[in-house]
Amino acid sequence: MLDKVKNNEELTKQDIVSLLKMDSKPELEELCKIANSESKEPDSCEFKKMVTLKFSNNCATNCLYCSLRKSNEKLKRYRLTFEQITKALDHLDTSQFDCILLEIGQDKYYKIQEIKDLINYANKCLGNKTFAVSIGERTEIEYKMLKDAGLNFCFLRHKISDPILYRNLHPDMKYSNRIKALWSLKKLGFNVGSGVMVGLPGQTFESLANDILMFKTLDIDFIDIIQYNPHPDTPLAKKFYRAGGYFAPAIGYFDIKEMICKMTAITRIVNKKADILVNTDMANRTQEELHFNCGANISIINLTRVELRKIFETPKILNSNGLFYKY
Repeated sequence: MLDKVKNNEELTKQDIVSLLKMDSKPELEELCKIANSESKEPDSCEFKKMVTLKFSNNCATNCLYCSLRKSNEKLKRYRLTFEQITKALDHLDTSQFDCILLEIGQDKYYKIQEIKDLINYANKCLGNKTFAVSIGERTEIEYKMLKDAGLNFCFLRHKISDPILYRNLHPDMKYSNRIKALWSLKKLGFNVGSGVMVGLPGQTFESLANDILMFKTLDIDFIDIIQYNPHPDTPLAKKFYRAGGYFAPAIGYFDIKEMICKMTAITRIVNKKADILVNTDMANRTQEELHFNCGANISIINLTRVELRKIFETPKILNSNGLFYKY
């Protein structure tokens, strides 16, 4: 199968399944080496840094795996004001990052006009930096309003490409609505970011292969592949712990970090020009470098904790290891 990858032949779903099942360490290293070389091709992607700020942790949905689910009464909720968000943007050192993502879940407290005001402000203060928002599912008319306001990049994770598994884990959402929203964004000419989660119960090699092919079908520009991490205040985590701290997925037991590397590498090979994010803590240099060596090209720095400390802990301005603030 690696010969087909080396010869730059188009991979079928069954080819991808075979690569995901691969258990030879030398073959995995070779796969990652090929993916890494793809990310360094002249006409491929560039290495970038992305800053993220979650400006609300309220959500109207009840996804079984997510700590932000509306039924989680233990979570201390917040919503940043326009002034708090713009102040954070004002103090970013734009010389040290390439793009910024402002994100929320399904929180329609923020009206489209407020999002448009943020877009106008960000476009003025960030110069030529890429600015993106992630505001959940909205109507095509609302997305068009954002496009007309000057937004060019929108992030909407589809999480899972398996409709049945999607329905099981998102009891108050529809898979068809999520895919429709993604197609609307592409139709309107946005650069679109999306992502999937690995390690969920019920996933199969075939569903993971479909996740990779979905990125290609939708022509996704930014790709986020993350590991499922159980949060104790969610129904799925309680099931996880009752099972002894490990799900027995349909594909059997596997090394989750190794599977993330496989997914990242194959996604790079199938989607050569897409940006692929390394969704790890910046302090975890080993894991970050491992993902970069599998074909990823964007590191993420989460600004949310910095901003929330200002609100909930102290009025002093705190920085993030001196990386992004001018103070």
